[in-house]
Amino acid sequence: MCTFVFTYTDQSKIVCEHVKSAFHASGNGVNVSEQELVSHHFPINRGLWLNTENGSFCVNHDGLRCIEVKAE
Repeated sequence: MCTFVFTYTDQSKIVCEHVKSAFHASGNGVNVSEQELVSHHFPINRGLWLNTENGSFCVNHDGLRCIEVKAE
């Protein structure tokens, strides 16, 4: 599992913990498995859906400057 930290242009941050997989809508859509999370090149110009042990998150790309992914 991984922790994602999203930093926006106003320096606000969103933290999503215990992420098991992700999806972003590039081309026909890209599913990213747990094994690929820390090495995947996530786009900052697309919405991102994260799946956790307890649910899912949708992260807006408007004003997104940085995505940090850390293995737990």
